[in-house]
Amino acid sequence: LPSSDRPPTIVIGGPSRWGSTPDAARIPSAIGRSKAAPTLRTSEGARLTALRGANVLFYPTAIGWHPHEKEIHGTEQRNAWQTIQRSHAIANGVYVAAVNRVGHEKPSDDGAGIEFWGSSFLCDPFGVVTAEGSTDREEVLIGEVDLARIEEVRRNWPFLRDRRIDAYAGIEQRFLDEKE
Repeated sequence: LPSSDRPPTIVIGGPSRWGSTPDAARIPSAIGRSKAAPTLRTSEGARLTALRGANVLFYPTAIGWHPHEKEIHGTEQRNAWQTIQRSHAIANGVYVAAVNRVGHEKPSDDGAGIEFWGSSFLCDPFGVVTAEGSTDREEVLIGEVDLARIEEVRRNWPFLRDRRIDAYAGIEQRFLDEKE
């Protein structure tokens, strides 16, 4: 990945290869173990990426539970994972594609390993899940990204428009100065 403050983007649509037309979608590409990926997963990273023009945020994950925790915490852990992804969509008026693996990975030392819960999904800018994958098998998930829906949601549910930018001083810093 390029070493810049801005995550690289993949541009899809439009007649030119750079997507210079209004029907093009700007998609942040923060995949794998890049230094951009962990930042994108935070609320601040999602906001900054949306402000830089992204219409779709991809969250590639490999998340699941330890088999002995599944019965006690399984539902709430998976729900929390989906809720935080959907909240990025709602807060920023963008589509979110959360991609997760399936299967059970056991370490060589006979430990319990981790069971990945799958459930990859696409949600629209209002957080509505429009496509969802299974919990137990590899598959290709196809969902529609409607750029007009982004505009509609941003106009009628204006979290992005009505934010208090005067209160954001320091959001790109690790710690804020204690002096007010």
